[in-house]
Amino acid sequence: MKRQSFFIGLGLTALTSLASLSVSIYPGFGQSTTSESQPNKVTEADYTKAITINPQDAEAYYNRGNLYSDQKKWELALADFTKAIAINPQDAEAYVHRGNIYSDQKKWELALADYNKAIAINPQFVEAYLSRGMVYLNKGEPQKTVPDLQQAAQIFQAEGNTDAYERVINMLKKLQKILKELQK
Repeated sequence: MKRQSFFIGLGLTALTSLASLSVSIYPGFGQSTTSESQPNKVTEADYTKAITINPQDAEAYYNRGNLYSDQKKWELALADFTKAIAINPQDAEAYVHRGNIYSDQKKWELALADYNKAIAINPQFVEAYLSRGMVYLNKGEPQKTVPDLQQAAQIFQAEGNTDAYERVINMLKKLQKILKELQK
């Protein structure tokens, strides 16, 4: 019980700050995919028309899913990401975006399944590692976050993204310090 209360008291605060730090590591991580200021913004009607013309257009479902997600229409977004995946089961981004909605809904196992599938499809998809790591943090399993952060750091380093690499390394150091305290 001592560990649990320590985790809740000290660890949870630090882990929350780690999670918020992760948003700034990867461009677009956990952020909207469209901007209200885009002058030629494609509308829901445009995507719906594209789907009507070609019901097998996975990209149209994916894009409309992003639009619905931006509008916080979660069930519609989930339905479109699921349809995009059904049409193109190799679309790692659709899995991550659907996983992000499941994560927001605290449906941890569904989110993990989607992140795992995205990683299986594209082992270099850094957002999938970061997202999965954040689910582990939210589930109270920070030790499972370490390998995902390590993998994300390796990918950033290989890409030459020094800033993101250093931020992930700093997250790892903070997390490892917390884990060390939890073991006491």
